[in-house]
Amino acid sequence: MFALPASTRLSLWVTAAWSGTMPVEDAVVRALPDVDDIAGSLGRFTDWGEFGEQVLACALPRPGAPGLLPRGPEQMRQTATEHGECVFVPSLGGVVVPVVSEYGAARDVGVSVEFLAFDADPVPQHRLTGIDVGIAERELRAALGSSTAALEELDLGATEVRRPAVARPSEHWALPGGLPPRAARLIELAGTILSAVEVAQEHTADLVRGRDGAVAVQLQTLNAAATTALEHATNAAALRLAGLIPAE
Repeated sequence: MFALPASTRLSLWVTAAWSGTMPVEDAVVRALPDVDDIAGSLGRFTDWGEFGEQVLACALPRPGAPGLLPRGPEQMRQTATEHGECVFVPSLGGVVVPVVSEYGAARDVGVSVEFLAFDADPVPQHRLTGIDVGIAERELRAALGSSTAALEELDLGATEVRRPAVARPSEHWALPGGLPPRAARLIELAGTILSAVEVAQEHTADLVRGRDGAVAVQLQTLNAAATTALEHATNAAALRLAGLIPAE
């Protein structure tokens, strides 16, 4: 539904707010400019900051691939995996899953987000500080190279995906300024690829299912690599905003 998952934007904006750049409530609004109604456990973000949390991390789990999803109750893990995203506080332990939905008539559609809060285990800091954006980028570009034929067959413009037109994602995708350049570029690339794959899966279903499912397999592989890259780039950028890793 969004160009970028809500959790990636929340991670960066709320982390920036905790460093003193703005009130947390303003950060949430800036992270979700395309949302009409926000409900649920919004106060968790303020509480976590007041308790001294410095970084709001994000996870983009999918079935069989939990990514950076913290350990915790089964209901939390199922909910986060079902919706494909969550944010969490690594030091205190705790998860919020943004549940995005649409409402209204066909010509007057609104978007709502409900924040569902869950307990979770703290996450060792080395799991986040050990993220290597360079490795994630190389793996994504390798997956993109092997999927070029599938993208061209679906007429999605592989060249445009590889070199996306979005030059400054902070202006177009509701991201804060001051992001480390390499992480910002990877967020841009991964987000563009995920959007292209979503278009393919929604609007070219017959072609995707053709050739004995070969195109579908390539797109799934590319989607997985882009999801991992986006997760890693977002967390690396959040750690930098929090001052927990040095500047590039």
